[in-house]
Amino acid sequence: MTLSGNIAFFKKMIFAPLIWLGAILMLAIKFIRKVHTVTTGSSDKPLMLLLHGFPELWGMWEHQLSHFKKGYNVAAIDMRGYGESSRPGDPRDYYIDRLVQDVVDVVHELGYKTCVLVGHDWGGKVAWTTAIMHPETIERLVVISAPHPTAYKDPDCFTFKQNLKSSYFQLFYAKGLAERVLLNSDVGLVDDSLKNPPKGPCTPGAISDSEIIRTKAALAQKPGEGTEPCPISAATAALNYYRGWVDNETWKPIPEIDEACAKMLEIPTLVLHGKEDGYFRSEMFNNLDKHVRHLVLPPALEDCSHWCPQDQPEAVDKHIGEFLATKFPAYQAPQIV
Repeated sequence: MTLSGNIAFFKKMIFAPLIWLGAILMLAIKFIRKVHTVTTGSSDKPLMLLLHGFPELWGMWEHQLSHFKKGYNVAAIDMRGYGESSRPGDPRDYYIDRLVQDVVDVVHELGYKTCVLVGHDWGGKVAWTTAIMHPETIERLVVISAPHPTAYKDPDCFTFKQNLKSSYFQLFYAKGLAERVLLNSDVGLVDDSLKNPPKGPCTPGAISDSEIIRTKAALAQKPGEGTEPCPISAATAALNYYRGWVDNETWKPIPEIDEACAKMLEIPTLVLHGKEDGYFRSEMFNNLDKHVRHLVLPPALEDCSHWCPQDQPEAVDKHIGEFLATKFPAYQAPQIV
């Protein structure tokens, strides 16, 4: 072997392991993530897991955390990209299957195999999909202000008027522009959504000023700010939920998830929505019985906006409590491995 050959050989011997080690470390960094979780109640009780939506944080569930802690170990999380949870930079990390996996992992990390899953808005979308894809993990499902995933393709649900209400989706797909709109005027979109009519709560002050301030501060975090190094802003992370609803390369629904959502859901499910919801017309909750076998769908909550858990907390808690006490003799839970 020549001198140059020896040098090349030794370079491979020295650097190859370093390259592999670097690759392993990068994979570890990619998959390590933190899901900020707040719990109340006792760990020897069944688990109730609460998922917030856009643009809120775990604190939106303060009424439910207090009300259900006697009978449940109640856990509320900051969803991926929000608050004190990890904020990955790849838009594909916000695909619905990744968000679903976070839910399943939290259940297991808290020492449980199953939970009562409660989701609002985007948390409701994730809750629907979790129950559909992992029915063995969900004992009961409660969805608030979030239509079934198939509603967006059902002309009985997604009417022309609903299309107009949902037109902001197109803005949220526009990278850069959407972030500027969201953060404009001291994150004014949060005030428009959580405080001011016509889209805010029907009950003045239902969402406290302190919670709105926390929500604004969390959304205003820039790249590198937060509880850990974050490659993107919090605004981009929140908007990536909308951008990840479809495959970012084909701009079509993700086939595996689309097919799964078309199947009949067997898990007993309660669906709540407000009569004065500024984002979803009541038609978006049509035809649910075609997709959920054991469905409880009360009339739309009176004097209630999109923000049901805060706007009408007593009514929400009452409906959930009665639903959890209801027996469904025809329902057979999946086998837990």
